[in-house]
Order: sequence, then structure tokens, then C-alpha cells
Amino acid sequence: IRLSLVGSEMCIRDRAALAQAKAAYADAKRDAERFRRLADEDTVPEAQAEKYELGLEVAAESVKLAESAVSQAEAGIDQAKAKIPQVKAKSGQAAAKDAQAAAMQDYATLTAPFDGVITARMSEPGQLSIPGHPIYMIADDSAFRVVADVAENLAGHLAINSPVDVVYEEQGEELVARGTIAVISAAANPGSHTVRI
Repeated sequence: IRLSLVGSEMCIRDRAALAQAKAAYADAKRDAERFRRLADEDTVPEAQAEKYELGLEVAAESVKLAESAVSQAEAGIDQAKAKIPQVKAKSGQAAAKDAQAAAMQDYATLTAPFDGVITARMSEPGQLSIPGHPIYMIADDSAFRVVADVAENLAGHLAINSPVDVVYEEQGEELVARGTIAVISAAANPGSHTVRI
């Protein structure tokens, strides 16, 4: 489309040059006719009439050159206009390819239904994924259930929904997580004298 605008600007300049050339031709023709008449009447020398006639020939060539330039500019505009549908078609094809690439990118992105920790990788990078076949195993790390055996004599001080701190170790660092007691076993283990909570 920009090519068409550039061609239009060139065509305008060439048409202006053609108008100037035609005006110069009209002046040269008028002068050549006047000096020919004066030379025929022996008022001016023949050489001066021939000089103006030569100027008329030069002006006629300038008109032809300007007409040729206008024709070439118009042809360039026509060619550019003919290419516009092709450019638009290629632009549409590029947009379709972009949309297709975006859709393929969506297929390449894995999103878990919840935040968590990857516990196992079931597929290798580059391996074809099959619908229904897990790629990763993920554990939800927002809520854990801890099962612990508590000494029988301490179990009597615990109640359901009581707060409890769970101390655990991760990468050599001791961490504390707060939780609540959900279940207290009704019977103690006779061998270890513990109650499961």
C-alpha cells in the first residue's frame, strides 16, 4: 500500500513536469512560428528562425519524455494496485499462521488444577503425550494429614479440634506447621501403649 502512495506522488510530479513541458512547447511553437514568419519576410536572419525551430524540436522531445514518465508512473501505480490483494492475502495467511502457532503453544503448556509439588515425572521430554496418560504426579502441599502415635498418658490431654504444632525436617532445616486434631483413636495400642491421632 505504501508503494502505491509513493507511485502516486511520483505520478503527480511527472504530470506537473508534463504540464510544464507542454507550456514550454506552446511558447516555443509560438516563438518559432513568429520568427519563421519574420524570416520569410526578411525581417530577421534565417539563422534566428532556425534557432527557434530547433528550440521547438527540443520542447517537443521534452513533452514526449514527460509523457513517457507519466505513463511509466501510471503503470507502476497499476502494478502496485494489482499487488494489494496479494499482499492482503499474504497478511491474512500470516495472521492465520500466528493463530495456529498460538493454538499449538496452548497445547504445549501444562497447567495443574492446583498449586502443589511434583512428586513424579511419568513422561520424558520430547515424548509424545497421549490423552489420559499422566505426565506428572502432583501433590497438593496446601493441606497434609499427619498420622502420629502419642503416648497413652498424653492422649488424655488432647481433644478433637485442638491446635497442634507438627515439627518436621526439610533439607536439613527444622520447620513447624500448625494444624488441628481431626481424629483421636478410641483404643490404645496394647503393645506400644500409644494412641493414634
